[in-house]
Amino acid sequence: MHKPSIPLRPMTSEICSAPHRLAKQLAKPLKKVRIIKRNPSEEFRRYDKWIKDIQFTDKKLHSLDMISLFTNIPVNGTLDAIKRVTENLDDNELPIPKPDYLQVISLSIDFDPFAFNQEEYKQHYGLPMGSPFSAVDTNIYLETLEMDNIARIIGRHTTWLKYVEDITPKTPNMQNKVRLLSNVHEKIKFTLEEE
Repeated sequence: MHKPSIPLRPMTSEICSAPHRLAKQLAKPLKKVRIIKRNPSEEFRRYDKWIKDIQFTDKKLHSLDMISLFTNIPVNGTLDAIKRVTENLDDNELPIPKPDYLQVISLSIDFDPFAFNQEEYKQHYGLPMGSPFSAVDTNIYLETLEMDNIARIIGRHTTWLKYVEDITPKTPNMQNKVRLLSNVHEKIKFTLEEE
């Protein structure tokens, strides 16, 4: 409701369904894993200290947001990111052996039908909003994107804080960087707010 033009996105309720229970179990081992070793909620709790210690000469605060995040996250990119993450996990940290775990994750992400007016539908692109697995998958994919592309575009002299898809970099020349960030993936687009 707070976004311009009130954009609507499909959100499915999977509570009490077999895919929902399966997704909760599959997500548990991945909730602890971070590609980039940091705790986003801890970063935001330290904002007061962070702001006091930073020199703001010739710089501005910006807030980036990704447009329609879940429904624009590529499933194949997500599966690749999960594969990278699970390489560092032992089999005993997973509910089933690693190859089977990755196969079940792939099936779980791909199998997400929903009904509307007595008709069944399947989401063609992105991760379903409403699945307990989507938030974990999205975070893993975004950390991969950040490590592989975003850090290079933003540059070394930027302070970059991320909480899910809300990003607060402090850097000059942000308009140009947002254009570059929005070109990393055809579906992942950023909006920008300046202080």
